[in-house]
Amino acid sequence: MDRKMSRRVLLGSAGAAGAALIAGSLLTLDHADASGDDKIRTVSDITELQSLTAAHEGQQIVTRGYYAAGDGGGAVYTVVSTSAYAGTPDQIIDFLLAASGKVAVMNVSGGIHMKQAGVQSGVDCTARVKAAYARNAAHYYYEGDLAPLIDCADPAYPASKFGGGIQPPSNSYHWFDGLFKFQAKPNGLAEYVLFNLQGREHVTLVRPWIVGDVQTHTGTSGEWGFGYYIGNNSAASTLPIPEHITLQDCIADSNRRQGLSVTAVKQGRVVGGSYSRTGAILSTPPAYGIDIEPNAVASAYIDISLIDVQTSHNLRGGLQLVPGFLSGPAVADPFFNVYVENYRSLEDGPVGALRFAYPDLSNGGIRLNRKIFGQIVIRKATILHSKRKGVEWARWIPNAPEVVGTDISVIDPNMEGITNPASNGERSGFSINVTADDVSKGMTGPGAITLIRPQAIDRRTASSCNSPEFVPASSSIRV
Repeated sequence: MDRKMSRRVLLGSAGAAGAALIAGSLLTLDHADASGDDKIRTVSDITELQSLTAAHEGQQIVTRGYYAAGDGGGAVYTVVSTSAYAGTPDQIIDFLLAASGKVAVMNVSGGIHMKQAGVQSGVDCTARVKAAYARNAAHYYYEGDLAPLIDCADPAYPASKFGGGIQPPSNSYHWFDGLFKFQAKPNGLAEYVLFNLQGREHVTLVRPWIVGDVQTHTGTSGEWGFGYYIGNNSAASTLPIPEHITLQDCIADSNRRQGLSVTAVKQGRVVGGSYSRTGAILSTPPAYGIDIEPNAVASAYIDISLIDVQTSHNLRGGLQLVPGFLSGPAVADPFFNVYVENYRSLEDGPVGALRFAYPDLSNGGIRLNRKIFGQIVIRKATILHSKRKGVEWARWIPNAPEVVGTDISVIDPNMEGITNPASNGERSGFSINVTADDVSKGMTGPGAITLIRPQAIDRRTASSCNSPEFVPASSSIRV
């Protein structure tokens, strides 16, 4: 996939004001009124801006760059008095001036470009990105072959564990040019989040690229880490359920636990993108490219669509759907609605490239007799070269949401080539698994599953696929 977005397209998306600023057409202006008092003044960079000793309220200051003229970080600032400024300037977006009692406030009406926050490659830029987000701009732009580091650790760790990373403001649109990427800063903690969308509403990310720390993690245990996180993590959370969250053409590479983890969302959309190499070295299960798994909290709720999404080379599997904790007594509205269209998995596994599962049925958060409403609809999925089984249903009890899968194709499963006769399900295209242990914990059989035109194809000269479908007897399964 071509990740590069042309400058013309990026500027066109920015709108007139933002495009003019990014293109630099405002950066040569230097006007004065009849008295000679500058209304608009041009300086080279932030250092020169801060050193101004003569500035008056209402004056416009134009910088040609952030660290140096021409570096792409130029912006327009308005001078205000310190008494009129709410709070303390962060010295990243807004600046105290040498002129006594004056602050330069960035004009963000056309959006904020990350270079205007001083973001650089290979440097911890967490504070800079957070400062930009704190301005609650409507648009953010990420351009250039840069790889800034993000500190993904929760500042309150270990009292809380998933409050780290960067949190885009609600009602914001984020454009990436396909070259810019965020890199997780290595740390030794057990948990992390990079793009944190807890409690957010109306946020769209277009073409973001993030790289986790699975290759560089300095710890030795507790390999929990999320690239993108949509949800509410704890029962104590007062944040609303995330709504109207769109991830378009995202890349999540080399995260520890999930590329994308969803625990709560209303009207979520994931369109295109690639989620790969989760847990490539070490991880804590599930270690999937995408895991949609609500927690047993009152605000848990799932309503999301995934269209034209690809997962590949993830440690345990590509896409996993786990609604079980919605059956818990704390959940107010047990709803799990997922639509998947044109999904593709490449060399994921071995737990199941595409997997539908409940947690262990002895878990105290599971209620076997509580119905989870909603439906899971799969319209075209291609599972290619899964490590073992292609598609699995595990502990899929009768009160689970109905699954309707159309045109799911599994091609050349069991690339590991296991031959153990006791592992028939592990070597199949489709596996619906009911174990003696599940039955002992109250499972009476699988829930409602309908497969329309499923295919399991082995193109190898020596077949490694034991059976196209490994299915126990059950009237609730229709093929």
